[in-house]
Amino acid sequence: MNDIDAELINKKNKPFKISDFSDYQLYQIRRGLEEGIDVTAYADSKFDKHQMREIRKGLEEGLYVKAYADPKFNDLLMRKIREDLEHTANQINEEELDESKKIVESNNEIQKVTPEKLNEVIENMKDDKYYGRFYAKEGDIFVAVDNTTANAWTEEFDTEKDALLWLENTDMTREELVDMRKINNNDEEEDER
Repeated sequence: MNDIDAELINKKNKPFKISDFSDYQLYQIRRGLEEGIDVTAYADSKFDKHQMREIRKGLEEGLYVKAYADPKFNDLLMRKIREDLEHTANQINEEELDESKKIVESNNEIQKVTPEKLNEVIENMKDDKYYGRFYAKEGDIFVAVDNTTANAWTEEFDTEKDALLWLENTDMTREELVDMRKINNNDEEEDER
């Protein structure tokens, strides 16, 4: 993979390091180059491999990828916007784009909801209107649900603080979360001194 000609994908005369990319990210860049696409729209390590694929596919179709080429958008949302663009023959106005971005931003916010609403999110996880990050207090525990990928990843926590910490860092293992909590608690103790 490292035989990609960095000069071909140099970003507006700003060279980048191939070592900044995973093999799969480099694969997406290579696919774009092979298709004759200007890969500078996604040849950036801030996009993960799935986001890069969605941007590349949009470029292959000649779509207005600026509508969704934003690292804050997960790949599922990018796919939805790309497919919508394909269906509307690339006609999007600024109002629609702003509305889409508002929806994404609200999906990125952590929402405290009732236990009933949390169950509704889990039962309807594939429905776009239930995408997002949610938590609720059920008895003595806090239940957190990350539905940003339409999979309704669910964890239970003893404290609200731990539930929020996990929702902010859902890619962390439980062990990493415990370590992070210890670090945060130590920092708080030092601040109190």
